[in-house]
Amino acid sequence: MGGPDNTSLPFAGSNRTINSIILLCNGISFAIQIVVFLVLGSYADFGSFRPNILIVLSIIAWGIGFGWLGVHESEQWMTGLGLYIVGLIAYQLCLTYWTAAFPGLARNTRELRDKALEFEDGTISREEYDHADSMKRNELSNVAFYVQSMGEILILAVIVGIMFGVHVNASSARNNWGLSVLIAFASGVWLLLALPWFVLEKRRPGQDPGMNIIIAGFWQLRRAITQIWQLRQSLAYLIGYFLLGDSLNTTVTVIATLQNEIVAYNTLTLTYLLIVGIAAQALGIFTFWQVQKRWQLPTKTMFNAVAVGIILLDGWGMIGIWTDGFGFHHAWEGECLNCGG
Repeated sequence: MGGPDNTSLPFAGSNRTINSIILLCNGISFAIQIVVFLVLGSYADFGSFRPNILIVLSIIAWGIGFGWLGVHESEQWMTGLGLYIVGLIAYQLCLTYWTAAFPGLARNTRELRDKALEFEDGTISREEYDHADSMKRNELSNVAFYVQSMGEILILAVIVGIMFGVHVNASSARNNWGLSVLIAFASGVWLLLALPWFVLEKRRPGQDPGMNIIIAGFWQLRRAITQIWQLRQSLAYLIGYFLLGDSLNTTVTVIATLQNEIVAYNTLTLTYLLIVGIAAQALGIFTFWQVQKRWQLPTKTMFNAVAVGIILLDGWGMIGIWTDGFGFHHAWEGECLNCGG
């Protein structure tokens, strides 16, 4: 589908550029995710069924990943788009249900259990307990994503060797095959690393909804809509968080699309860029956590710092609308972006 020889393809009733098609597919994926989260989102809070959903979603994602081995010809681009959309949905849902385990993990650590006893005895205030709870959640998530990033670097280094083994630079056909092999290999590593989690994870029960869990999700939504007007700052925060998250997702998608076009979808070059980006990501996560831990900064402060970074990134790209000098028009900008994390 990608490459210098293709400029437009028929999609959704019109001839569209490849960049436009990819962005539309991302939009379709996010729209479907909203519907799925409304139906299944409550399982992250209620009952003990969350691990089962994560297992089913993981199996779907693995199936999609291995399915790419049968989709590597240019004529199969429509099938590829279908795999891309379903795979993106499954991956995002897996990531969401995985991170949903962090609050429960934090509350069940020895440190936070001791803090809970101190709060019950009146030794510490509610604010002190909430701060300890927030810091423990941040510690678990930051350490988890830091370790994940370091592991990704090793996996990508192996993938570079695989790319040379399948001779991705020999032709467009070999490049397409290399991309399919890359996805399947990453899916295999995911499978091997996920199995211990599924076996060893403790089934910690969530809240009791007092009703059918699926109905509880819509009940929560209705109650939030009716009560949120009494919490105006919470409403403003949620709206800002949603818009910022949507902005980040769109920004990452657009930059990745432009970056792919600049390097002509060369699998090896994209892998090199990803190694640089993941390394910078690991350094950034480690630095952020050390700063937060050293000065005991609240989550809101760190969130504001990330928001400023997103605004600067969007500003840089927006300038590219009016000039070709910079604004994600050149390969060096992708390299700088990945180095900056």
